[in-house]
Amino acid sequence: PHNMKALLLIASVLLCGVAAYAAPLTDLAAFGYNPAANPKATVIVGNARFTVLSDYVIRMEFSNTTAFEDRATLMAVNRFAADADVPVFQTTNQNGKTVITTSKVTLTYINGQPFTPTSLTATSPNGAWKFGDVDTKNLLGTIKSLDLLCTISLNLSLIHI
Repeated sequence: PHNMKALLLIASVLLCGVAAYAAPLTDLAAFGYNPAANPKATVIVGNARFTVLSDYVIRMEFSNTTAFEDRATLMAVNRFAADADVPVFQTTNQNGKTVITTSKVTLTYINGQPFTPTSLTATSPNGAWKFGDVDTKNLLGTIKSLDLLCTISLNLSLIHI
């Protein structure tokens, strides 16, 4: 039975790959998605870019070349929000630090520094976080298809023979 589950899993993955090749999703705009965020939701500080996606979620990027990533991810295929839907936040820049504050999170970044536990921190009513902290409650992501084809789970315990 265990070998059969593995064979079914491999066959499912191969079939999804064939389906994705036959009908690739290369134009997210055709589905109304725009993975690039509204510039009004972004804060760029040298080699760092912060995107306020919600009161709780701030996307953080650091690039030595300031070439930031705007392609879709499993977490966000549509980061663009209309001006009226951009989360409310304030940005201050004092004493070499940028502070981004939403109603739920305060993020502090020491300007010009790569992300480290001392250069990038956040606080909320639920506690504090610093870059590099291990999240013991992390559910380790999701397995889902961005092409909307064959969105199967790779969890073998869900395959019944």
